[in-house]
Amino acid sequence: MKEEKDMMNLDLLGNPSIEKIVTAAWFDSLESLAIYSCIYNLTDIDGIGPKKAEEIKEVLEQHGLRTKLSNEEYFLINVLANENRSELIKQFWDSPMSDDQKDCLYDLLLSGLFEKENAVLKLYYGLDCERISLDEISQKYHLTRERIKQILGKAERKLKHLGMKRQLELLMVSRSGLQSRLLATEEELSVAKTIIEYYERKYGKTKPVDGPIEMLNLSNRTYRYLKRAGINTLEEARNADLTKLRDFGRHSIEEVTKKISSL
Repeated sequence: MKEEKDMMNLDLLGNPSIEKIVTAAWFDSLESLAIYSCIYNLTDIDGIGPKKAEEIKEVLEQHGLRTKLSNEEYFLINVLANENRSELIKQFWDSPMSDDQKDCLYDLLLSGLFEKENAVLKLYYGLDCERISLDEISQKYHLTRERIKQILGKAERKLKHLGMKRQLELLMVSRSGLQSRLLATEEELSVAKTIIEYYERKYGKTKPVDGPIEMLNLSNRTYRYLKRAGINTLEEARNADLTKLRDFGRHSIEEVTKKISSL
């Protein structure tokens, strides 16, 4: 059994005045300071200014501790975090995202969002590109700042829908972990299959994306009629004769067809 690594004492900071300040702020180790610095500003701690913050970061990095999360990790914490925010931060801090996981994240965003939503979200969070402000994005697309905020907000809401949120959560599991993990529900199995299929496509196999219909972010009316007809997954929606569903009109059929074809 792997032994748990001992925490590094705050006296390693080498500055008694800083040690006193961070101890008063309830930090008990270098690790706890490093995790905090990954998501917050050290200058938020009473008594820590920019100079002392830089001094602390230098010490943390000298001891091999991460003081910054990648943009992808920061983005996922913002999307997924609720009551387990601190657990997510620690998970990323302990096991940084791999390149495969980052590639999978971009693939999921592309499959779940419209082109402009995907582009705005990536620019705002700096995903696989330089992060820029809302004003700079609005200038790039010749749209008002308020319109860009609306597009960004809609993209973020889509990602918080149950189906996409579950996929983003499973993104944090390694490829080998996904293959062997015992999942408790049919929904989890369906979503795990979606992630695994991404990796299979990457290695030369092509399969259509499957997953819960929540991935489509349908209108309430269309979503409700599909669920009433017992259609719960993308595969079931593809195979169903939508023209025979009760109360399912032309607009609903076009909506489902268009969103599935965009995946």
